[in-house]
Amino acid sequence: MLSPAPVMKVTDPVGVPTAELTAAELRQGAARLEDKVRRFAPRVVCFLGLGAYRGAFGRPGAVAGHQPEQLGDAAMWLVVNPSPLQARYPLAVLVEQLTELRQWLEAISAVER
Repeated sequence: MLSPAPVMKVTDPVGVPTAELTAAELRQGAARLEDKVRRFAPRVVCFLGLGAYRGAFGRPGAVAGHQPEQLGDAAMWLVVNPSPLQARYPLAVLVEQLTELRQWLEAISAVER
């Protein structure tokens, strides 16, 4: 069981597909998210979708998984989006990546005990 920690859920904060956002809008969104992360102090922020993350944080080569940077004090994870619009990643890939995230959280929680 994971120790209690603040939780943050961000769902479709702009209401349009990532492809319709400009680079400036993505960066502005990252700045707003960073403010929220500092205020709510989650342990981890997990991004669904490579494109938005790459654009928002200026990391065009980012791959799924644990990211080397932090957002505030939160670890950052990136997972693929199995959206039918993407069609490159089956749901099983997302499940595998989220399982990896869960295992990582369990491991750091065990160390903290």
